[in-house]
Amino acid sequence: MHWDQFKHLYKQHFKVNADVQRDLIDGDFDLLKYKLQCPDCRSGRDGARVNGVQQIVTFKNVLCPHLRYECGSTNVWRGMLELLQIFHDSRNNVRKLWGMGLLLGFLEFEEVDNLLAKHKSALIMRLSFVTGGTICFTVKSTAHTIDANATKPLHLEPLDLKRLQQKCLKDYLRDIADAEKVLFMCFNGVSYGIVTRVADKG
Repeated sequence: MHWDQFKHLYKQHFKVNADVQRDLIDGDFDLLKYKLQCPDCRSGRDGARVNGVQQIVTFKNVLCPHLRYECGSTNVWRGMLELLQIFHDSRNNVRKLWGMGLLLGFLEFEEVDNLLAKHKSALIMRLSFVTGGTICFTVKSTAHTIDANATKPLHLEPLDLKRLQQKCLKDYLRDIADAEKVLFMCFNGVSYGIVTRVADKG
């Protein structure tokens, strides 16, 4: 299956099974496309690779035992199922915050840094494959430093299904903003809002 076909199919799969109206966007698949570059499972077909990047998704890719997260213990496809489980739990506010555009899709660290570059005090909430299907917060703050210029983004511990069953995402958002003294939140990939107002809407 060509990559574009797979991408379209997975967008539909996510939308239906997560029971959401908001689609994943093409940019959300950049990370997954990188994950599919397993040298042991790539297709040998003509035209399967363009500029060294695999463009064909094979059945072997889908079942690839080598597709691991950075931690090296969890399969990417299992992570996708874990994300759907997170979306299925209506008590954790994830589906609602996703629908409002407050929860972003999959972003590379460089993209996160660029989005936070406009503010000294801001945060981003996003989907992640870092240790499985999780929600991640990245915070840029001067709350714990005396150097006002030391505002390198900090990636907080990912929230998995178990942690989101203990406390809803909206409460995590409010608590993190309070602890880190963060004023602004990036959402829709381009807009910024005051965290307390955003949390109240959620």
